[in-house]
Amino acid sequence: MHCFSGLLKSSDGHSPPLHALSFLLLLAGLLAAWTWRYEAVPGSPRLTLRELKPLIPPMQGLSWQGTEEKPVLRLSKAEGEGAVSFRVALPGLESIDALHLRGRLKADALLRGPEPWLVGRLLLTWLPADGGVTEQDPIAGVEDDALHEMSSLVAVPADAPATPLLLICHHGVHGAMDILDLELQPVRETKVWRVSKWILLLMFWVWLVFALRSSSIMPFWKPMLAAWILMILFIQFVIPGPWKIQRPLGWWDFHMGEEVSIREANHSPSHNQSVPKSARDADTSNPVENGEVKNPVPGLPSGTPAAAQSVAQTGPVPPVGKVYTQGSLAIRIKERLEVIRPILHVMQFLIPALILTLLVGRKTTLICCILLMFATESSQFLFGYGFDAWDVLDLLLDSLGIGLGVGLAHVAAGYARRKKAAISGPPSKMANQRRS
Repeated sequence: MHCFSGLLKSSDGHSPPLHALSFLLLLAGLLAAWTWRYEAVPGSPRLTLRELKPLIPPMQGLSWQGTEEKPVLRLSKAEGEGAVSFRVALPGLESIDALHLRGRLKADALLRGPEPWLVGRLLLTWLPADGGVTEQDPIAGVEDDALHEMSSLVAVPADAPATPLLLICHHGVHGAMDILDLELQPVRETKVWRVSKWILLLMFWVWLVFALRSSSIMPFWKPMLAAWILMILFIQFVIPGPWKIQRPLGWWDFHMGEEVSIREANHSPSHNQSVPKSARDADTSNPVENGEVKNPVPGLPSGTPAAAQSVAQTGPVPPVGKVYTQGSLAIRIKERLEVIRPILHVMQFLIPALILTLLVGRKTTLICCILLMFATESSQFLFGYGFDAWDVLDLLLDSLGIGLGVGLAHVAAGYARRKKAAISGPPSKMANQRRS
């Protein structure tokens, strides 16, 4: 059985360049669509440290450095002092679908605490417009003397639209964290992405169906089903992947289109949101009287419950504990069941490999699963999650899952053949004479 012979090989056994070219064009289309996935919301403000400075007064562990044009926010603490945690209500960012972030965080001799999350941190808290459950997204963290650069990130609430609140924390033992740069801007998905993602999905599926059909006698339903299985795995673990925070792919930042500062947005006729002319004009103390919030935080939709508005006030807050990485069900299970991570990685490929082997054969399944395995780890690297010794272990566990799945399918198929032969019985003497 020749794997991938349906599309990748012509009738004379050669591989026409057209088939390889079509696959490369599909990949290029996917990269282009991903790069143009988001665009700035017209008329929305772009907040920087200059606009946030009036909202964050100097206090214990919190100070402003740098220049007027390029301010730097420093969080510092000595050993034995309490954690520094400050929440900022973002003026003008009300009920948005997604938030684009850029920035740089620098640690200065920041000693991590006994837990991995006890470092310098930047988080987002989302308040759903319908008054649902708030959620938190960990954005970045630094320790020791590390520099963390966020070239282009998009945070998306699980229950959109929602209002984002910025949370800056220093939970380390001692040292400092400097926020050197920070830009925040509401974004939305482009029409290019909303249309092209379905076209690309269909085209990749058609390509896979013909690529997986290893012979003319194979029923079409088998490669069709196998192609859908591979597409689901690709979507879950490669692109977009299991992550809630969306990142650009490789070295191509999101092409955001028009960006305006908060000052330009305040004077824009198309900007209808209640953005204060100066952040100093906003009273963010938010006292609650008789269940109603006086002087609501700018950026919260009207009708937001008093409890949620009270949560949204700008000012110091208690230390934040462990925040799990948000994302798909797969990543949530992996985060919460870290002890059985090896088993989860084996099962991630064992079950698909078993089913695919029964559908399209061993050789085709091995090629598909190995390519998918490397694509999974490659996407993690290209999305900026790095590659280390744990990822090498993941590759070994994934390989084990593939081998076990293919092996179990082979055993199951052999058992089924033997059982069928036993039921039908040995061929009759007449049948043998006809064959001869």
